[in-house]
Amino acid sequence: MLDAVCKKEEIWIVDDFIIDGNNLNNPVMLLDTFDFGPREDNWFFYPGGNIGLYCPYSSKGAPEEDSAMVFVSNEVGEHSITTRDLNVNENTIIQFEINVGCSTDSSSADPVRLEFSRDFGATWHLLLPLCYHSGSHISSLCSTEHHPSSTYYAGTMQGWRREVVHFGKLHLCG
Repeated sequence: MLDAVCKKEEIWIVDDFIIDGNNLNNPVMLLDTFDFGPREDNWFFYPGGNIGLYCPYSSKGAPEEDSAMVFVSNEVGEHSITTRDLNVNENTIIQFEINVGCSTDSSSADPVRLEFSRDFGATWHLLLPLCYHSGSHISSLCSTEHHPSSTYYAGTMQGWRREVVHFGKLHLCG
């Protein structure tokens, strides 16, 4: 189960969402381009989300029209998208495109978070906790690699950003 949550009234968009087994023995578990609406068998729910065109892709200087799951600021309440229950392993890869705030100014307030749950949604944890070497306590979910967390802020990237997370070095099991 994965959950991306934004609690502030802003705009964020997700597109081309893939959770893949990364080899022939582990086929694609979830694939949604949102081109013709969400594939209902992929998602438990997506409060505040609607299919639309927003913050168009730009290819070779010309915008491309492509539908995506859009979460708009004027809708009150939680804005999230939650996958159906999935069994993942060290070969699993998640890929998606995200755009937070389009081209708005940078803000560290109320980010979008990519999270997972081990207990059917009772509690949630960042898929990638902030892992860096310092004198302070490091999360038990960190591997030997240092990396930023799976937290996405408005204005940190202009336009769309492709995210790819390989589960192989993550400590997801209880």
